[in-house]
Amino acid sequence: MNRGLKIFAVLAITCLILSCSETTTAPTKNFALLRWTAPSDVDNAGNVKRVVSYEMRYSIIDSQQVLGNFSSCIAVTGLPVPSIPGAYDSVLVQNLPTDTLIYFGIISKDAAGNASLVSNIAVKRTPDETESNRITTLQVVR
Repeated sequence: MNRGLKIFAVLAITCLILSCSETTTAPTKNFALLRWTAPSDVDNAGNVKRVVSYEMRYSIIDSQQVLGNFSSCIAVTGLPVPSIPGAYDSVLVQNLPTDTLIYFGIISKDAAGNASLVSNIAVKRTPDETESNRITTLQVVR
């Protein structure tokens, strides 16, 4: 018997991935195109609804910082309004530090502000774009 117990379920995003698309208009190689499936929110009556917002953050320290101390990580801006549950959402994160391993996580929130658990962690190493790593001459040796 439910005696006034409020039950809510903001489902966590479980499939955060780095997209391998090379058709992006990012100005540098230090970007990440992330994609995920929009989760659902289940209200007290059992009705499935869409979540109302996302919060994505990243760490350059390790994945445990994202999982254990999400609010201390660097916030990503420009997140989309959540789509209907099951649809794909994505964001292009630009101006990331060079030659760095970056750990991304995302949460979703319902209309009451209840947050999901942190998603799986997506990891990307950004390239080193310094002049010293560019090939300036190429010679064929036989």
